[in-house]
Amino acid sequence: MNEIIQSLFQKEHWGLGLAAWIFAGYSPLEKEKTGNIIRLADKQEIPFGCIEFREAAKEQKRIKRQLISRVKSSRGLNSIGVREEFHFTWLIDIAKNYFSADENIDVWWAKQAVKSHRLPAYIDPDQLSSKELLKRGSLSWKRIPTDELCDSIASSAEQAITPLFTVKKFTSTDEFDQFIFSTIKREMTLLAEEQVEIKGCKAHGKPRPTVKPARELLIRVGANERPDLRISGQRATRDGTILKWAQGEAEFKLTSDQLKNKIYSWFTKTAEGELYDRAKGINKKLFFKEKKS
Repeated sequence: MNEIIQSLFQKEHWGLGLAAWIFAGYSPLEKEKTGNIIRLADKQEIPFGCIEFREAAKEQKRIKRQLISRVKSSRGLNSIGVREEFHFTWLIDIAKNYFSADENIDVWWAKQAVKSHRLPAYIDPDQLSSKELLKRGSLSWKRIPTDELCDSIASSAEQAITPLFTVKKFTSTDEFDQFIFSTIKREMTLLAEEQVEIKGCKAHGKPRPTVKPARELLIRVGANERPDLRISGQRATRDGTILKWAQGEAEFKLTSDQLKNKIYSWFTKTAEGELYDRAKGINKKLFFKEKKS
C-alpha cells in the first residue's frame, strides 16, 4: 500500500461519501483545499473540472448509492444521517463481500492490506494460510502509523462482535439467492446468546445456521422485509421441498439439501470459528458433536 492509502486508514471512521470516493479509486482529502482528488493507484492529482474528475464523481455517486442500500440492509435502518460514520474495516467488508461477485466493489488494495495486517483477515481470509489465521485471528489488525495491535473496533457505537464465519464465495445473480445470502450473513453478525470463551475474543457472533433455523429465519425476515417474494414453509415433501416462494406469477421450490448446500458453500469458518468448534467439541468435518468413548 502506498502512503495515500495508508493516510486514509488513519481516519478509522468513514462517512459514506468519503468511502465512496475511496472505493472509486481516489482520495478526496485535499479536495476542499486544492480542488484536486488523488488517484490511489499512482498518487496522481486530478484537478477539478477535468474529464477524469467528472467521471470519477459519477462513479462516486453510484457507489455511494450502493453503500447506502447495503448499510441500511445490514443494520436494519430506515435512514442514515448525513454526518454518520462507520468503522472503515466494516465498510470495506460490505463493499467487497456483501453481494454477488458481479455486484461487489473491487477493492484492489485490500489483499495487500490483509497480508500486511493492516486489515483483519476475515475481509479476505484466502490471503493467509490456516496456520497464519489461527495465530493472528480473524479480527485483529495493526493501526497506522503506530503498529498498535487492535483486536476489536473500539467505537461504542460499533461494539465488536467477532464473526465465526465469513464469506467464502458468492456469485449468484438470482434474486432469491441474494435474499438468502444477505439474510444469513446479517444473522451471523449478531451477538450469540450463548457465548463460548475464545482467546482474544470479547464476544462472538452466531454460528452458521443449520437448515431448520435457516428456514424459519427466511420465512420470518421474508414476511417483514420481502413480502413480494411470498415465502412460505411446509413440512418436507417426498422430494425434500421445505420452502416455496414466488416471483411474479411463477412459483419456485427449495429442498432442504439445496438450502444446506447454498449456506455451506457461501460461508466458511474464521479462525475463531475453528476455536469455537474445538470449545464445543464439534467435529470439524461433519459439524456434529464428537462421540465420547
